[in-house]
Amino acid sequence: MRNILLQKDKEKLHKEHTFRKLVLIMVFVFITILISLLLLIPSYVASKYKETNTLEYASIIKKSIEAQEKGAVGLVLNNINIKLQLLSADKDEMLFGDMVKTIIENKSEGIKIDGFFYTKKAKDKDEIIVTGVASQRSTLLQFQKDLENEDMFFEVVLPTSSLASDRNIEFSINVIGKF
Repeated sequence: MRNILLQKDKEKLHKEHTFRKLVLIMVFVFITILISLLLLIPSYVASKYKETNTLEYASIIKKSIEAQEKGAVGLVLNNINIKLQLLSADKDEMLFGDMVKTIIENKSEGIKIDGFFYTKKAKDKDEIIVTGVASQRSTLLQFQKDLENEDMFFEVVLPTSSLASDRNIEFSINVIGKF
């Protein structure tokens, strides 16, 4: 069969055919992109929702941590305040260190003090237990009398079991006062 179209018409048809193919491909790409975007919208909405919830939870947790830190700081400050109140003394109260110093000053040559033990008995009465070794019974009795003569002590108790031996006597004296 013979081709009755002129060369000019053939080129025109070929260009139109190429243009139609190009338009068809462009429409296909546009529709594909449009469908892809439409399919991504639910995922985008879900991720935005999760992001909002996550930020909300993060702010709640941050506030909770700040509140706990403030509570922890407040607790630490409260504990320090209580300790400072215990360590501070009123003007009319005697300090524990002063009591120990007075006991050591009343110690004579034959007395060796091993330790001090503090016990809080009542609101106005505290007890210091002084332990040690006395070289003789008379030295120990003199130490007890010297402590009894001090005005800051309410009572000085030397157990009779401490007087059982004559030399190298291990003793414990209970000194009661307001410290």
